[in-house]
Amino acid sequence: MGKNSFVSVIELRVIVGVIMRRWLLIVTMALLFGAAGLVLGAAVPVTYSAGASLTVAPLTTSPFASSAPQQVNMATEREVMASREVAQTAAESLDDVTVDELMEQTSVAAPTGSQVLRVSVRDADARTAADRANALAQAYLDFRRAGAGEIAAGQIELLNQQVAELTSADSLSEAERDELSALHEQLTELSLVGEIPGRVISSAAVPTAPASPGIMVYTTAGVALGLLVGCTLALAGARSSRRSTSGERGKRHSDSLPADVRDGGRAAGAHRTGADRPAGPADNPGREATGNRVQV
Repeated sequence: MGKNSFVSVIELRVIVGVIMRRWLLIVTMALLFGAAGLVLGAAVPVTYSAGASLTVAPLTTSPFASSAPQQVNMATEREVMASREVAQTAAESLDDVTVDELMEQTSVAAPTGSQVLRVSVRDADARTAADRANALAQAYLDFRRAGAGEIAAGQIELLNQQVAELTSADSLSEAERDELSALHEQLTELSLVGEIPGRVISSAAVPTAPASPGIMVYTTAGVALGLLVGCTLALAGARSSRRSTSGERGKRHSDSLPADVRDGGRAAGAHRTGADRPAGPADNPGREATGNRVQV
């Protein structure tokens, strides 16, 4: 065993000894902090969290869009899900919550690399949390469907005008018949826009366990913190006592010496002080007198 390891073992034994001697202080601090944690845990309201997951389908409202698979901007869709418009639609279907309250309870996540949204709601009642999460998911799909339908309505109106112009003629050429057929296909596609804005893949279930920390968590954390504070105070108090004891021992040792030894030590100290000081007029009066005569 090396010197450093030996010193570490000695220090550990000293610390353990201090803790064993001051166990009452440590236990008291643990009980006090544990009681504080218990009170805090009882005061903090219990909340439940429920979440619904849904996929987001790309919506094409342009008749000239490519047929290749399109990606959805999930950052935008996450903001749409958390918007006030969606919360208002959900609140109207629930009739037991305000828009501001629902927005405060809601959180939305979008896993990276996926086209999935997860909306979660926290509430003091488990069933209420699940109902509100499902209402938000459905409100988002309805909002997205209605938005796509409004955009497609303008395109449909333009295509209907073109169809009316072509069909107003008495006869159509081959090219005009092909154009009319293409217009009808585009109208069919646009009429289906918003029919499938996405779908719920996991409805919110009623949670059985609270999402907030329970009383036991707060109590355990309080006890652990109390033990830490108690050990710190015990070690600090032992260090202070050790310094005070060393000072008292030195004073008692000095008082226990004979008087002549103490006086001798003081005289020796005074003699050393005088020897170190340069000689002055008071130390050599004859020289001062001689100096005065020379000046005369």
